[in-house]
Amino acid sequence: MPPSKNGFTLIEVLFSLAILMVIIALFSPLQINQLNQLKENRFLELLEYDVLYIQSRARMYENERVLIRFYADEYRIIEGMNTNEVRPYPTGLSIDTFGRREIYFNTNGTFIQPRTVRVYGIYKSYRLTFPLGKGRFYIAEI
Repeated sequence: MPPSKNGFTLIEVLFSLAILMVIIALFSPLQINQLNQLKENRFLELLEYDVLYIQSRARMYENERVLIRFYADEYRIIEGMNTNEVRPYPTGLSIDTFGRREIYFNTNGTFIQPRTVRVYGIYKSYRLTFPLGKGRFYIAEI
């Protein structure tokens, strides 16, 4: 009886793995870029929700200041003397507040010190505008 050939040779398996590795090497940088872009977008959405959160808390509490304070690698939501949340920036993202590092509202829901904040990401940069006499801020891609 002749021997049966039911399997692959070692050379065939290595050749198939080499082709697979080339395909993975070509497409993985694209996925990493998309993942980093999604992290930046998610961070901006979270920052927007946090600003709305401190605005609603400022309307509820007249005696206690609720604010967002920006640091070099994170921002914090501070209520009175307590830090409620710490939000780290995604890798490669930085924020320039042009002076004062806090954002807070008065009891009417308007910004105490209107300003522009710049967010510099790996792929895109954004301008956050906190206008005078308004309670809503705007995010624009630069």
